[in-house]
Amino acid sequence: MSEKRIFEVGYIEYPKTSLIYRSLKIDISNYPELKDKGDDDIVEYIKQNAWNMKSADEDYTSLGEELQQQDIIREKVPHVDSEVWAEALDVVDSYDEDEDDEDEDYGF
Repeated sequence: MSEKRIFEVGYIEYPKTSLIYRSLKIDISNYPELKDKGDDDIVEYIKQNAWNMKSADEDYTSLGEELQQQDIIREKVPHVDSEVWAEALDVVDSYDEDEDDEDEDYGF
């Protein structure tokens, strides 16, 4: 009789979760480094430098930190990367900072 050979086998997954945080509306006049830049250049600058840009809110050391401290509004699995996002908005005379943006479609 042959020897019994037993193997333990299992399955494991390593999902990466994206956390989507509430966005902010910023007045670029609070950011002198954005002066005289066009919309596309402002978007690219923010995406590349958010962690180095001083926050307009003194409770945060950078715009990146301020973005990271916003409420989480959605989780998405799987995701392989992360990024700071920015987009040019039409000129807005006024807005409600407490506006509920949870139902916005962020393209995900």
